[in-house]
Order: sequence, then structure tokens, then C-alpha cells
Amino acid sequence: MELKIKSVLKYAASLLRESGCLSPQLDAELLLAFLLHKERSYLFMYPEKEIPLSVYHHYLALIEKRKKGKPVAYITGNQEFMKLDFFVNESVLIPRPDTEILIEKIIETVKGNPQSIRILDLGCGSGAISVSLACYLPDAFVCSTDISPEAIRIAQINASNHNVNNQVTFLCGDLFAPVKNKFDIIVSNPPYIPTKDIDTLQAEVSNHEPRKALDGGEDGLEFYRRIISEAPEYIKNTGYLFLEIGYDQARDISSLLAERKKYSNIEIFKDLAGRNRVVKAEIKSKV
Repeated sequence: MELKIKSVLKYAASLLRESGCLSPQLDAELLLAFLLHKERSYLFMYPEKEIPLSVYHHYLALIEKRKKGKPVAYITGNQEFMKLDFFVNESVLIPRPDTEILIEKIIETVKGNPQSIRILDLGCGSGAISVSLACYLPDAFVCSTDISPEAIRIAQINASNHNVNNQVTFLCGDLFAPVKNKFDIIVSNPPYIPTKDIDTLQAEVSNHEPRKALDGGEDGLEFYRRIISEAPEYIKNTGYLFLEIGYDQARDISSLLAERKKYSNIEIFKDLAGRNRVVKAEIKSKV
């Protein structure tokens, strides 16, 4: 087979298609662009360009990993989120476009506020939420917690890569456990998949992404109960709680918030697919 870009892509996409990959052409392009250290547009601009035999063999090895279900982001160690590049590995969830709604709603809420905003991000994972907020809100200070030391390490790398170390502090611990200060905004994208449902997810999710970051307990609401119960202790006076939720959890989480007298003005926001994705509530301090 000739080793022109167009021919190699066609062959790789056919291999992925036969394996049941849901996006064979896109994945083939992403992996080849990664190996060539080029943007995807380069592949379309130079379809007749020959690639070295050594690159071709390396490429087929990556295609084989993808055929076995390993997500592209874990193969390349990179995922785009909020137009920023994030380093990821199998110790953290892959940031997804749906979570960008969470960031956008926080930015909308604090836009025009002349004061420095203090934000607490619970369960930061790769740091996608914390680092994005720091990048788009240069006057904000973000404190991020995660129970996984490896997740904290990865989040610190991403903060360093985006030059926001001076805005983001990372603490290793379970939700609020390592936190001593009070904040204007608390945000979290906690585990929210019911335990029994995890093995029914796409194999590349259930087999590769960290189970601890997916498992929300028997009904998927375990972490929401804890966060909603404890959050008022960590708010200065009056602030906001932002939560990413599963598409079918809006009613249950709204009820959990309404049961507590510290929450008001509960709002639900949908993602680009029209599914409930983010809950926002005003929150009053317990003090």
C-alpha cells in the first residue's frame, strides 16, 4: 500500500469501522495528526504527502489500541476543553463538551463583578474546570480538591501548562475535608452514575475511565447529598452552588436543594443536546 496520507487514513478508518468504532474517520484523523505533530487541517491540505514507514508502523500500533476500545484522549494524552488543551491519562475522566456549560454559566454569573471571586472546585480531576475558570476569569482565585493524589498531580500539570499556578491551589482530600476557607462560588462535577449502571456504559468508558470518578452510589446521588449538606459552611455570606448533573437527575437534585432552607432561586440549564446538565442555586452561609 502507498503511504500517502489519504491512503493511510482510508485504511485506518476501515480498520476502526470493522472494530465497531463509532467515529472511525475522525479517530483515524486525530491519531495521524497527533503522530505528525500537525493540525487535522494539514491532512486535508496535503492528502498526497508521503509519511515515513516508521511513522506508519507507529500509527498502526495506535490504531490497534483504539480498536481495543482505548479512548483517543488516553492514547494521545490530550483533550481539548474550553478551547484549551489538557493533559489526561487513565487516572482522570476525559473532559467533555457538556461540562463547558458549567463553566459558561459561572462566567456569566460573575461577569462584571469588580471584586476578586473565590471559587471552590470539588473533585477537580484533570483540573479542566479549575484551570478553565482561572484562564477566563483572571481575577478569580480557585481552590481545587480531589481524593486522588494522581488526579491532583495531573491538575497541577495543567495549571502549570496554562500559567495559572498563581490562581489555583490544589488540595488532596475527600470533597470539603481539606478545605479551611470560605468562598463565593462552589462548583462540582461529581460522580453521578448509579453503581448498577456503570457496566452498561460504553465499553471505552466503563473499561478505561476511573470507576471512582463515575460511581455515584446506589442511586447516583450520594455525592450531591454530601455537597448540598456541607456547602453552606464554606460560603462567605451569600454565594452560588453550581453542579453538573445526569440528564435525568434535575428533579431529584432540585428537591434535595429545596429541602434545605439555605438554598433559593434554583435554576436548571440544558446542554447543546437539550438535556438537563447544570443546576445553579443561591446559597446562604450557615454563619
